[in-house]
Amino acid sequence: METEVKLSFKNTDSLMKVASSDLFSECGISSEPKTVTLENYYLDTPDMKILQRNGSVRKRIVKGDDSYIEGTVKYGGGSSSGIHKRYE
Repeated sequence: METEVKLSFKNTDSLMKVASSDLFSECGISSEPKTVTLENYYLDTPDMKILQRNGSVRKRIVKGDDSYIEGTVKYGGGSSSGIHKRYE
């Protein structure tokens, strides 16, 4: 199971202040902005069985300096106090 935390920012300056903090630099995350294009495709059976079972299947195409394709399958889980947990 994975724990995912989603952060929201009111503007780009707030985002960049957090991204350039020591916490992110220690993790090897760059605060240097770059542009990428995301194409997301969500897949299901014709009778929506995956969605009915609280799941999702996604194919993501990332186009940029480091282009790649990834597939994600998620199911189950839930959220509590803004923390989302589900199998991925």
